[in-house]
Amino acid sequence: IVAEIDGTPVVGDWKNSTAKDKDKPEIYPEYITQLSAYRELYAETTGIRANGGFVVAFAKDKIAYNLRGIPPQELDDHFIEVFLPALKICQFKRRK
Repeated sequence: IVAEIDGTPVVGDWKNSTAKDKDKPEIYPEYITQLSAYRELYAETTGIRANGGFVVAFAKDKIAYNLRGIPPQELDDHFIEVFLPALKICQFKRRK
């Protein structure tokens, strides 16, 4: 999703997972990496750079959720340090 917060676009994603014995479901690093790719895609297709993002995880096993705002620098780090190397590995495997 792309939303506006105070007139500034941000990218968002929602997930559902179990909370188990915790108060709320966990937000895993993979969620942030995926959101970083969404942010880049949005910038490529619109020419607009989203100013950060958010992930909402909804519990499947209880009434609970977890909301985390992700600052732009953290999204940049995930994109450069995690997503791009993973993409290179995927592209390399496809060549064989």
